[in-house]
Amino acid sequence: MRADAAKWVFFCGLISLLVGLSVVSGIRATDREVTVTSHPATQSEIDELKSRLGVRDPNRNYNEIIDGHGTGLALPTEEEYAQMVGSLRIVDQASSPEPLAASFDLSTDSCFPAVGNQGAQGSCAAWAATYYASGYVIGKNYNWTLAHIGYIDQLLSPAWTYNKCNGGADYGSWMDANMYVTQTVGCSRMRQMMYNMRDPVSWGTEAAWRDAPPYRANNIYSLPLSISTLKTIVALGNPVTFAFDASSYGNFGSDDVLGSGAMLPNVNHANTIVGYDDSKRDAETGEVGAFKIVNSWGYSWGPDNNGYYWMTYQAFLGSWNPRALNYIDCRYVNNHPQLIGVWRLDPQPDRSASVKLGIGPHSSPLATRVPRWNGSSNVMHQFPGFMCLDITEFFGMWMSQANDFYLDIGDATNDGTITSFKVEYYEDGYVPGNPTIISSESPDTPRNTPGYVALSFTNPSSTLIDDADQSFVIYQGIPWRTLSYPDAYAGSAHYIGKGTGGNTVGWRVDSLVTPGTYGVYTWKFSNPYSSWLAKDAHFVVKDRNGLSSWIVVDQSTLLDEWVYLGNFQFDHSSMQGVGVSDYFTMGRYVLADAVMLVHIADGMVSTPRPSSTARAIDSGSP
Repeated sequence: MRADAAKWVFFCGLISLLVGLSVVSGIRATDREVTVTSHPATQSEIDELKSRLGVRDPNRNYNEIIDGHGTGLALPTEEEYAQMVGSLRIVDQASSPEPLAASFDLSTDSCFPAVGNQGAQGSCAAWAATYYASGYVIGKNYNWTLAHIGYIDQLLSPAWTYNKCNGGADYGSWMDANMYVTQTVGCSRMRQMMYNMRDPVSWGTEAAWRDAPPYRANNIYSLPLSISTLKTIVALGNPVTFAFDASSYGNFGSDDVLGSGAMLPNVNHANTIVGYDDSKRDAETGEVGAFKIVNSWGYSWGPDNNGYYWMTYQAFLGSWNPRALNYIDCRYVNNHPQLIGVWRLDPQPDRSASVKLGIGPHSSPLATRVPRWNGSSNVMHQFPGFMCLDITEFFGMWMSQANDFYLDIGDATNDGTITSFKVEYYEDGYVPGNPTIISSESPDTPRNTPGYVALSFTNPSSTLIDDADQSFVIYQGIPWRTLSYPDAYAGSAHYIGKGTGGNTVGWRVDSLVTPGTYGVYTWKFSNPYSSWLAKDAHFVVKDRNGLSSWIVVDQSTLLDEWVYLGNFQFDHSSMQGVGVSDYFTMGRYVLADAVMLVHIADGMVSTPRPSSTARAIDSGSP
């Protein structure tokens, strides 16, 4: 690194860290100390939501055509309400010790998707939740700077989620339902599944299914009807979806602002909040302060002919508002899909059949993955011939010698046959269809449905080093504190507050593994104080090729995962291992828990590198 940045230096069995005072550019002050607290939705909270909104009528088409444009906001089904319990996260508060900016606009970011057009299809919720809200958050994570000009490799497909939660017909969908498809299955980009308003039922080709796993939502949040909370969430980089009556568009006055007198009481359309301005004024009511909102009726729609409009804070707080406000965060911030279950069907059963993948014995699985979709409640259609699902949640168990996987497909009106089932392992980056290792075919195929097929897939050898082991050492400075928490590896971890780099700990590899090339991972776990953890924890690896660049890990996300740091070569030399520093710029504390070394090959030539989505600070840039 340059002299004004941080650098590791290993010598004579010691580590010293020289840290300057440079600031990471482009980080808003509110990113550093904003605290967002949330809890899993309880049954009583979902019951209250259901009583407020109502339940979807399976015989109703919710796609009201207004001025030639589709709407399509359908209420949640009973099943969708039941699935929200424990999975939807209710935001308690979002607070910042520093005042928010007087105005903020996500749509000026080059990663924000170009204004889209749903046409006459009832897919408004998919455009709001998938194309705009998820598309921006995930696109920002992958630095999709061409999204604003409509580059289809950098846009998520609303057709991918809408067609999987509309009941098999163009009858509309709810915002959360689209988010749950993105959460449990991922989302294909437009390149692999273009939007077609005349096709509300296709589920995508093999290319689209394989494209979806990296683009998964992590958590889905429900917000209170609070102007300050909404502004804080938007200022943190999260577009927020909401429901309202699209006929209110007919009440624009002399400007581009909807005031409290313009709002109608029905709910039929979903839009996305992308910004705010405390000085924005409605000419008709004189109300000051408004949210900037993007519609999905094309770039030439609206009072300014740009696809956007404004709604005053006072109007937003009106009695018409059903308080259905949502946003998402990313799953793959530091990591990438590592395990994918893939299967083929011929003939294909109907989409009413349940789908479940599990690890461990079918009778007593260690864990299961169930995709959440609704593709057949109104009109029956068949599953595609090829399907796949990200099962990276099973990775830690697989590394702990759980080698049995299964695919279970339930009963349907018209059953089919599972002709193939395999599991793919991706070591150092997800390249669709090009795994590092692939399992053998399940010996149970072909198998008629309903039924299940299983296979055994032996994992590469791995070595775990916990912070409670003797190989966990203090490289420099004072001891870190210990904490106990169930999701920590082996129930405990070490932590320390923000420092200048003078306190470093790590995991000595030395002679613990046979010489060879290893994928290196660090364990990250969620807890009630995750928002206080470092967004840029600094890790480094020393192997026989020398010292790696910084590998920066976001420990603040609400996700338990093994974060991939890169491939490295160890050869029994002294002082090889992994280190973590107390130097970081965003957050209050940094964790040191466990590392895992997954054996790839003996003598493989490999250039140490961070994963494609971990942010590295190399020798030439701070």
